[in-house]
Amino acid sequence: MEGLLTMTISAADLKDALTAVRETVPLVHCITNYVTVNDCANALLACGGSPIMSDE
Repeated sequence: MEGLLTMTISAADLKDALTAVRETVPLVHCITNYVTVNDCANALLACGGSPIMSDE
């Protein structure tokens, strides 16, 4: 497909990025809808972030 951006990341780079997120516990403001609020918050919590949720 023309114009499609692809990126390859190694397992070591992914591990380093996830470790950095867990060490800093970033506060992430999510603007979402009522249907996806729990899924988005749980995904961020699982990665080590601290979500703030708001709706449209």
